[in-house]
Formats: sequence, C-alpha cells, structure tokens
Amino acid sequence: MSQMGNRFRKKYYVDPVVQGAIVRRLLLHWCYAMLTGAFCLLLLQLFTSSASTSLPTHIQMFWERYGLLFIAMFLTLPIFIYDSVRLSHRFVGPMVAVRLALKKMGTGGEIPEINFRQGDFWTDIADDINAVAAQLAKQDPTQETALEESSQS
Repeated sequence: MSQMGNRFRKKYYVDPVVQGAIVRRLLLHWCYAMLTGAFCLLLLQLFTSSASTSLPTHIQMFWERYGLLFIAMFLTLPIFIYDSVRLSHRFVGPMVAVRLALKKMGTGGEIPEINFRQGDFWTDIADDINAVAAQLAKQDPTQETALEESSQS
C-alpha cells in the first residue's frame, strides 16, 4: 500500500463547501456580536448622559469613546477567520483523504494507506479504513469473481 499525501500542509482551504460554511457562520456570529455590543454600548451612553443631548451628538460621543475598540475588533476578524480555517482543516483534510482513498478502492486500483498528520482529528477512521484495505488486499481473486457474479444475478 502506498502512503497518501505529504506530511506538511501546503493548503488549508481544501473543502470550500464545509470550510466556506464555517467561515460564513463565523462572520455571521461575529457581526451579530459586534452589533449587539454596539447597541448595548449605545444604550448605556443614552441612559447615562443628559436627556437634552441630540442623537448625532450621542453617535459622535459613542465613536469618540468606543471607535478604537471597534477598529481593533475589525482588525482581529482576519485572525479569527484564518485560525478557524486552520482548525477546520484538522477534520476536513482527513475527510478529503478518506474520500480519495474510497474512490481508489471503488475503482479497484491500488489501495492507499491513509496516514493523517499529527494533530488531525478522526485518526481512528484512518485505522479502520486501513484495516478494511488490508482485508481487501488479502482477498483471494476467486472470491472477488464469485462476489461479482452474485451481485450481477
């Protein structure tokens, strides 16, 4: 059996469907948290200041007090997204390797050995698939022919 894949990650964004959903959800939660925080701070400012202060003055005071905080939060967003993509690669990457191995098994080609990288999730799945691949490699060719004939009838 051949060993699958390079041991070093070159690409973290390997499954746009799954990882894209994670990034979109993170952005949604981040925006919700920012809007909730801004709304709470604005209400706090409205309740703690003079009743005669106009709304534009409140907004200006709000920006003067909390503008730097919101800029800092916007600057941290790319770090959150990058780290989430890296974390998601620890479970998406192994599933990509499993999918490729199953495709090779399905075509009857050489069955690759799956070895996940250190820190990846679901290493037990790799062990299970490697055990199945070893069993398939040991199978007698006459048994394969009998299985194919029974499935055709």
